[in-house]
Amino acid sequence: YSSEVKYISLNEVSNLEGSKISISKIKLEDYISTENMVSDLGRVKLATNMPNNGNINIYKKGDILISNIRPYLKKIWYATKNGGCSSDVLILRPNSKIYPKYLFYVLSSNKFFNYMMKTSKGTKMPRGDKKSIMRFKVPFIEMKKQKKYTFLLSRIDNKIDLLERKQNLVLNEKFITIQKLILKIKNENPKVPLDEIFNFKKGKGLSKNKVSNEGKYKAILYGELYTTYNEIPDKIISFTNCDEGVLSEKGDLLIPASTTTNGIDLINSTIINEEGVHLGGDINILRNKHNVQINSLFIGIFLEYGLRKEIFRLTQGSTIIHLYGKDLKKLNVNLPSIEKQNKISELFKYYLNKEKLIENKIKMMKNYKKALLQQMFV
Repeated sequence: YSSEVKYISLNEVSNLEGSKISISKIKLEDYISTENMVSDLGRVKLATNMPNNGNINIYKKGDILISNIRPYLKKIWYATKNGGCSSDVLILRPNSKIYPKYLFYVLSSNKFFNYMMKTSKGTKMPRGDKKSIMRFKVPFIEMKKQKKYTFLLSRIDNKIDLLERKQNLVLNEKFITIQKLILKIKNENPKVPLDEIFNFKKGKGLSKNKVSNEGKYKAILYGELYTTYNEIPDKIISFTNCDEGVLSEKGDLLIPASTTTNGIDLINSTIINEEGVHLGGDINILRNKHNVQINSLFIGIFLEYGLRKEIFRLTQGSTIIHLYGKDLKKLNVNLPSIEKQNKISELFKYYLNKEKLIENKIKMMKNYKKALLQQMFV
């Protein structure tokens, strides 16, 4: 925008709504809370639960919903239907002075959320101050231009939606295809105890404060097995100057040993194809004994697709859930010929590459959108 653009307060172009409705009249798929709003994406997912009784706020199609807890998470949604939401979600209803989705994009910008954080109350769990929020200055341009900018940004969103649907199709195809192959392997091949194939070790040391971008040794922390790496890491991103950790060997299969979320999250394997990486604490390390021909990636695939229930039953604990190597040793895998192991592993890599290609396109489109928002609504 040029310096000639007029800026007006948010309360001049929208109202903060607070009408109530009985929760009994709202379906689960139409219920919105801070938990099912997706951070930094302008999206929502299906709620997993909702209150059993009482009244909640009503939102209507075309409203703008904003999570009022921890504004730095940037949770915002342009309502595509009618429904109800929790009291921690603000409902803004644009008036006739402004194009509704244009206002949504203005409020999706970092400028708005930075302002919301700056004027928020509380430290551990900051909440937006409603009066301050309604004083936020909105760039007010002629309706024709509002629609033009909205059209451009909506096209980007549509491309992102299309790519994400394509990504889900690839994920579903991978799951169904690999699941069928593993089921066939289980029916046609003898069981071999994991203890006969691998030596079991556990990583040690290496807390987060011992990781540095300028470290001289490559390192993996157990949390990165969830957040950073898929089954085959492209590269190791963490480094340390500390001598702690168990040094990796090529073909090591890594499985996290603890989580604070759900035991299902521990059914997660990563193959390291390089030596000398420092492996931190709470990582189960399955190291090839080299007495049987195996492809470590195939074993990881088999554990994830063929033994999910069995591994889940091995997890222990409530607040912190553990998966111990001594228990993993009890598992048996059905082991086909090395040729079949390699074929399934190559097929799995094919799907991973397809996923990565689509994911890169999605990231590119999202970064492009962020850049446009920053340029438009500075």
